[in-house]
Amino acid sequence: MEFDRWFADHGDETLRLDYQIGKQDVVIDCGAYHGNWSRSIYDRYHCRILAFEPVKEYCTIAKQTLAHTGVLVFHSGIGPFNETCDISVNGCASSVIKHSESVEQINIVSIDDVIRDNSLSHIRLIKINIEGAEYDLLDHMLNSSIVSMIDDIQIQFHQFVDHAVERRENIRASLQQTHHLTYDYEFVWENWRINA
Repeated sequence: MEFDRWFADHGDETLRLDYQIGKQDVVIDCGAYHGNWSRSIYDRYHCRILAFEPVKEYCTIAKQTLAHTGVLVFHSGIGPFNETCDISVNGCASSVIKHSESVEQINIVSIDDVIRDNSLSHIRLIKINIEGAEYDLLDHMLNSSIVSMIDDIQIQFHQFVDHAVERRENIRASLQQTHHLTYDYEFVWENWRINA
């Protein structure tokens, strides 16, 4: 039902792209896949974008999609800490949580290192679509106060994670301390904007 409402509202073409972003602003794409969302954001705003895609094949495609844009595409995932792990390769549903026959070893870089290595003091928008790993990442961002330096947090939560409903509600309750919802399609897409 929420997917039907999302598609009826043309969320992919409107809500996920409609932000006040300047050319000097920084956007982070966690789970770039083929790079299409980053490309749409770049084409609209010509801002600074850091895109992270851990699967080699998809990262190669993303680099082609984002060629000649200035978008930085990193062949790694983004998470709470640096690690090497296995990912189940399954198109846009590739996940370090789910298991499948097709597995690839990937590198995850900590969001703390991303912020430090790129000298970031403010992030205009972060998109998080990392197939179940969003819970650990967001918990870390909340515990370390990283969320306070981000204006908009666009999230796709996934239900196949253990205790997904409870974990999502806990994260949302914590986000309410610094941010407020601008749209909410349960387990589809939601966006949190920093309080004025």
